[in-house]
Amino acid sequence: MAFAFLAVMGIYIGTNVYMAKMLLRWLGLAGRAALLWCAGYGLLAAAFFLPRLLPLPQRAERLLSLVGGIWLACYILLLLAVPVMHGIVRGKGGPMAAVVIFALLLVYILAGVHAASAIRTTAYTVESAKGPEMRLALVSDLHIGEIIGEKQVSRMVEAVNRLDADYILLAGDIFDAGPGAVADPEAIGACFARLRSRGGVYACLGNHDGGFRGQEGAAAALLEAWGVHVLQDQAAVLADLQIVGRIDRSHSRAAASELTAGLDPGRLTVMLDHQPFELQQAREAGVDLLLCGHTHRGQIFPANLITRAMYEIDYGILRQADFTAIVSSGAGTWGPRMRVGSVCEVVSIDIRQP
Repeated sequence: MAFAFLAVMGIYIGTNVYMAKMLLRWLGLAGRAALLWCAGYGLLAAAFFLPRLLPLPQRAERLLSLVGGIWLACYILLLLAVPVMHGIVRGKGGPMAAVVIFALLLVYILAGVHAASAIRTTAYTVESAKGPEMRLALVSDLHIGEIIGEKQVSRMVEAVNRLDADYILLAGDIFDAGPGAVADPEAIGACFARLRSRGGVYACLGNHDGGFRGQEGAAAALLEAWGVHVLQDQAAVLADLQIVGRIDRSHSRAAASELTAGLDPGRLTVMLDHQPFELQQAREAGVDLLLCGHTHRGQIFPANLITRAMYEIDYGILRQADFTAIVSSGAGTWGPRMRVGSVCEVVSIDIRQP
């Protein structure tokens, strides 16, 4: 694991040195201007990692996380654009080559930041003869923490309330780095208190919710205080459906069949499982509708090509006879406060008789 980390960091540092040198050459900077360029570029490249390595004031952590996240997205674009431009100008180039790169970065950042702030609604219809017709609202991957705060949560609440749902279901990663990283829990709690549904709000936890330090219990307690029923390898048997919430696969957990063993197979069973793995196991366990998040649909192009290769379904809806799986791209972001080639969304799911 340590070797893999060092290898990744070596690649990251090496590619940044290459891109910084090429841009420096095209800009034609020398002397003090060149030193300032190198220092500024180095700070941007390190910004995302500094809050995780150094004890810093909260405002400095938030600023560096925001700037560093955007830089990581820019790094992906530079990895594509700089070598292409290098090939076009055949190693020579000039200020115009750098201007073209910077113009691309500006458009990329503005479009990505806008896409990360807007929340759209994606609608699906699922046919089931089990139980009454109803509407479910699915939300995943808010990643509330240093970057995502009250504004984005409020947008999510407004989008969900417009659906007039019977149940609101949260498919994990509500928090970005555990409940301790939430800047204003009271303000976020007030947002959650505005959620409206006829049957309540239910959630499973994701791999981020415990802050990677075993804080799942604290995360569940805070969500419960906000009016969310957290299911951790548990089932809620309600009047018109059965909701199963799984512990995230990053932890030890029960098999899907164990969680559904005591449920009525004649009633609609919905399972919340943060990561879209083990779809076949869920189907064999009698789950009718599996709801997931986690993938963000890659969040930043071309990462969606990677998620598409990793998962049986990384986004959208998968129908297999009497089994349906839906994966949301999420209502927030991780790392870069940007989306390119993906959207922030809430999902409306209408259960209809066939």
